[in-house]
Amino acid sequence: MHTVERAGIPIVVADVGMPDAKHDAFSVWAGDFHDEPLIVAKPVNSWERTRWSIAHELGHLVMHHGIIPSDAEEEANRFANEFLFPSGALENEWPSAATLSNLLPLKQRWHMSLSSLIMHGRHNGLLDEARATGLFKQLSARRDPHTQVTWKVQEPGWNYFSPERPRLIAVMVERGLEERPSARLLSSISGHWAEDLMQQVLNGQRPAPAVARAERHRVREVESLSNVIELRRRA
Repeated sequence: MHTVERAGIPIVVADVGMPDAKHDAFSVWAGDFHDEPLIVAKPVNSWERTRWSIAHELGHLVMHHGIIPSDAEEEANRFANEFLFPSGALENEWPSAATLSNLLPLKQRWHMSLSSLIMHGRHNGLLDEARATGLFKQLSARRDPHTQVTWKVQEPGWNYFSPERPRLIAVMVERGLEERPSARLLSSISGHWAEDLMQQVLNGQRPAPAVARAERHRVREVESLSNVIELRRRA
């Protein structure tokens, strides 16, 4: 998300309706001239899904501005895999005989799900169709011994990292208006969009750097005051 936002693409993480229930995110070219990119994502708890969905939507913005081919979804899938794990590195690090177990280190290193790695390997000729199908079947068959949830629903390593969250909107408000972001403020500058919607937008943002630093400084001040020992003059 940091890389995408540094390229000038705001990301909103909010529990809003998606155009397709199967997707965790969507992207649009907004503004009067349709020249302002925006990505909207659901606040899911899966770091793999969140990260891959943002890369997928970035692919749509890069490749499909005004032109949507019949294979747009497949193109965006392949863009996301390549963006997160370039093919050159994939070929260098791919195990000689891929299994779910020896793909786990690649998952942790490149922050990609096992299912995405299998697709990426298949597209790059590192897995034949039969082997890829077999690995997908294993994802559906294996279960977490504690929850009995299949790996297809929740892969091992789901708790390696926290889901990424954006902060460009919070930073723009703080630096541009020199005010702490609030739902009322966002509502007033956005043409009076509903405050509850703006609160969802803010809830999905990380604090802007200055706000975060100020909050840490305030906490340290409170802690230092609570550690003061009162000295009394001897009688």
